[in-house]
Amino acid sequence: MSHYESFFVNPEDVRGDFLVIRGDEFRHLSKVLRKRVGDVLVAIDGRGNSYEFGVIQVGKDTVSGEIQKVLRRKNEPLTKLILGQALIKNPRFDWLLEKGTEIGVSAFLPVFTEFSMMDPDKNRLVRWRRLLMAAIKQSGRSILPEITEPVPFEEMLQKLKDVPVKILPEMEGRRSIRSVINQFIQTNRLPPREVALLIGPEGGFSPAEIQAAASAGFALVNLGPRRLRAETAAFVAGCQILTELDEL
Repeated sequence: MSHYESFFVNPEDVRGDFLVIRGDEFRHLSKVLRKRVGDVLVAIDGRGNSYEFGVIQVGKDTVSGEIQKVLRRKNEPLTKLILGQALIKNPRFDWLLEKGTEIGVSAFLPVFTEFSMMDPDKNRLVRWRRLLMAAIKQSGRSILPEITEPVPFEEMLQKLKDVPVKILPEMEGRRSIRSVINQFIQTNRLPPREVALLIGPEGGFSPAEIQAAASAGFALVNLGPRRLRAETAAFVAGCQILTELDEL
């Protein structure tokens, strides 16, 4: 599939060999970019389907297209990377959602911790999903990452209990991400189906939280001698994990 700008299409608006673009995507496509009949574009449904289509009609509030090619799970990693991220100040959290999506994070699990910031925005989930949608379009991905309302630390540990590889970067960590990933692959002779990455807030995790995470199976790893901001640590660790899995 050639490289074209991506637009979001509601899965219900894909029928057979045809699709319809509506709403904000229609306005951007027709009013801002001024796409016309005959233009070839790409639409993604957020569920793993990418459609290369030719524009056949530009109406008052919809653009109709004929599908020429379909790709499944375009630019999606085989291993699901779940980022458990303690809430941090904006715009850093928003930046993290954007960049995490670009590199291949499959799910974000915001977490309330002892030292995390409180986000008073009642519409945060809507805003977060809007950011994720823009990021998958920009990066050429086809699956919209999952994201939830923030959960307490203990609930996060419970949600991630069945993930086979769990990683927590800490200055006191003695292992590397490479050693954790390689040990799993050598033992199981295949890469993990899921990896959980846990990142603390600006003030870090409390000693009790670190102990609880370690008891829950998180491997404490070290990202190097320099202290990183929370969003930087998440980005660096995420890149390392996906690189070790040949997914980046």
